[in-house]
Amino acid sequence: MNIMAVTSLFMQFNYQSECCNDGQEAIEAIEARVKAKLPMYKMIMMDFSMPVCDGPTATRAIRNVLAQQGLSEDQ
Repeated sequence: MNIMAVTSLFMQFNYQSECCNDGQEAIEAIEARVKAKLPMYKMIMMDFSMPVCDGPTATRAIRNVLAQQGLSEDQ
């Protein structure tokens, strides 16, 4: 329900968005962007409680991926 609401709101403002079903998918999406040398997301919205990998754990993992590539969170 939250994903649908946020996606709908973003569409109203002509923002593009991508959704993941859980924290592990979010980590993999970041890793794929880094590997493909694509521009990093401008914003990541993370739910605290998700299946497979919760929000705080996924956030730490994403920060580690960015740090290993020499990228800061604001790039």
